[in-house]
Amino acid sequence: MVQEIEDLIEKVNNLEGTSITIQKSFNVCESEIDNLMMETRVCEAVVEKEVAEIKIKLRSLKNIVVFALVLIFVFRFIF
Repeated sequence: MVQEIEDLIEKVNNLEGTSITIQKSFNVCESEIDNLMMETRVCEAVVEKEVAEIKIKLRSLKNIVVFALVLIFVFRFIF
């Protein structure tokens, strides 16, 4: 009976050690997830900024094309 209790105590101690190891691994994973989420937010912000800049450039290009077409039609009807 004493031997069984000692074996159980040893198993419990091993389980506690394993539990601590798993908890540390879990904490590392959580930290990595937090870092990846932060990097994702930064990337999203950069992409949103670039998309906004491209939209502005596209509008400008569209205005230039429309202006050029208007000039072509005006010169076509004048000459």
